[in-house]
Amino acid sequence: MKRQEQANPQYILAAVACFFLFLWTISSSGDDDADDPVAAKLVASQVASKAVVTGTPAGIIPASRPYNAEEESRYNFNLLDEYVEIYHHYDVGTSGLVVKDMLYAHAYSYGQSVTYGGSCGESSKLHETHLELLSSLGVQDVLPFRCQRDSPDDGKRRRTIPDTVFQSDGTHVFTPEYVAYLRTKVTFPPKTDNRFTIAVHIRRGKSYKTPCKVGHKEGYTKYLSNAYYQRLIDAYMQPGARVAIYSAGDSEESLDEFRQRGYEVHVDEPMGDAWKTMATSDVLILSRSVFALLPALVNKGHVVYTRFWLDPIDAWDVVDDTTLALADDDLQKAKEKLNCA
Repeated sequence: MKRQEQANPQYILAAVACFFLFLWTISSSGDDDADDPVAAKLVASQVASKAVVTGTPAGIIPASRPYNAEEESRYNFNLLDEYVEIYHHYDVGTSGLVVKDMLYAHAYSYGQSVTYGGSCGESSKLHETHLELLSSLGVQDVLPFRCQRDSPDDGKRRRTIPDTVFQSDGTHVFTPEYVAYLRTKVTFPPKTDNRFTIAVHIRRGKSYKTPCKVGHKEGYTKYLSNAYYQRLIDAYMQPGARVAIYSAGDSEESLDEFRQRGYEVHVDEPMGDAWKTMATSDVLILSRSVFALLPALVNKGHVVYTRFWLDPIDAWDVVDDTTLALADDDLQKAKEKLNCA
């Protein structure tokens, strides 16, 4: 019968020592950051930064697909066919409406992998204002005012399409890939103020002038009261934040109450300056208006959307129904304060 071999005690002791050394290494490695004040401060900074960027206040439905730099870096943008160009007719309305149509047509062209030729038509008295806005973000050549007849005879295929074609999908045409592509075409101005910035567009003037005579469109009241905007500002407020309010035209509700809070209030000032701040702000609060559509699309922070006739995109935070119902209460209080008949 073969003799059974016995294990060498020295090997056993060495194995046990290695095992306990391994356990000690695991248990102690997790405490390195706690013992290192620099590392601990970095972790705390990362947590705080994440809370500011991704945290969504109560009463707001968070964006289902917020800005993600890593995701955008992986996009392989469509190669546009430079031999096919699409044009559309010029809208003679406000700058917001003009640029909205241009964005729809530009996004439609991108989705079809063809080149956007431009917006064609007679210039209005607001033409210089349109150009000022587009130039403020460096997209005057990306979204040009140009007609098919203005192009050279170079063999390219050009056609003018009706708005029923390029607007048929609504805001769904602004896909995440298109928005990422649009950002590559925008010249983002440097932030002149490093504070956490909340930019607010308050639509006033004409049918937005007073809560006493509220206009409606597609079932929505056009007017949003000062108190409602203040609710949204409070929801996103950070200590030491900068709040910049942009408006135009007359308003029966005085905007002085915002000045008294220490906010910047810009009324009837160059609109290009408004777009620059809106595009680079940490939070952009929209009115029921398309004026800020372009800066809202390219903004990389929180874009706060109150439901109206233009649907939101997935990257925006949406005011929920409970908070939205408070808008009606705020509007009624504004009417009572102004003694509306």
